[in-house]
Amino acid sequence: MKHRTARIHILNLVFQLPFRKDLDNSLLDETITNYLAQITDYSQYLLDLPDISKSYDKADLTSTPSKKDCLFIQEKVIGTFNKLPQIDTEINNWLTNWEIDRLAKIDLALLRTAVYELKFSAATTSKSVIINEAVDLAKIYGTPNSQAFINGILGKLAQSSE
Repeated sequence: MKHRTARIHILNLVFQLPFRKDLDNSLLDETITNYLAQITDYSQYLLDLPDISKSYDKADLTSTPSKKDCLFIQEKVIGTFNKLPQIDTEINNWLTNWEIDRLAKIDLALLRTAVYELKFSAATTSKSVIINEAVDLAKIYGTPNSQAFINGILGKLAQSSE
């Protein structure tokens, strides 16, 4: 599975975080494990999204994740969960006349996953790739304004940390 496809699954899991007030590390592990066990079934629904075929390989979307894929997804989701206060502080630093609580939940999930990768992950993925993939996901899942908003926030964050 390509990291591009794995990021869809990371986004789906991170999107759930604000709705699970009882979530702790053990429950998070269980949630991720259950999700990964059903990933192939879930991925069939991705093919119905209108913009998905433009950017993603359909065979990759429906493939069973390898152990390496599962570890990649798990590391990003758990890392995001464990760094949530710091990630939200980073996001808040770049919001102008806006509050994090007012953001669309999908935009917040996209920002959280990308900020984790940009600021806290040991990954070697370039900043431009991380931002581009967040913007691509915003085109599919977000509102018409999501991609420009996410690109702006992540661009400012990436420039500030150079």
